[in-house]
Amino acid sequence: MLGSVAAATLAHAQTTTSSLFPSLSTPATSEPQASALVRAWLRAIVEHPGAFLAHRWHLWLKVLGWNDRRSIPYVTPVSENRDVIAVAGEARSYSGFQRAVGRLLLRFSRNIVFWPMLYFVLGIGLLIILWRDPLQRGLLLGALGYEVALFFASPGGQEHRYSHWMITCTCTAALLLFVQRYRTGRAPAPGAVA
Repeated sequence: MLGSVAAATLAHAQTTTSSLFPSLSTPATSEPQASALVRAWLRAIVEHPGAFLAHRWHLWLKVLGWNDRRSIPYVTPVSENRDVIAVAGEARSYSGFQRAVGRLLLRFSRNIVFWPMLYFVLGIGLLIILWRDPLQRGLLLGALGYEVALFFASPGGQEHRYSHWMITCTCTAALLLFVQRYRTGRAPAPGAVA
């Protein structure tokens, strides 16, 4: 059902703008074309909000890495797309050492450490534990809020870079909690002779 609604939404947008665009992938070249495209997409969203929200949910889960296949979070000499690099007019060659390091990185590239969903769940847990600390609460609310905002703003890629702020803030909060607990455990008890 969702597929037919999404197809209907796309068909509606295409027919609405067909006089101005040969295809929807063609960029607008004038103000009337741009405003016609924006109106068509806004009308499609208003007429099919369920399809729009389902689409955004699907894209957001991809950003979090919650899908069938997680992307590689970084590019190595082994994983780079030579066709894309050729478009830029570059030709690269790598030493045996660089290729060996690239193969090593690929071995653990899909490890849970590179999964944004891990940091999202960890961030929520830390937020609950650290709610009374205003600095950490602000840090985690900002990080999780940024990630939730990707529900509407994400272009839909599985690139790791969209989640770097959340990952950095979550790791910082976890490190601060560890240091606080470590210092509390090492501090002498009140009234004890040191």
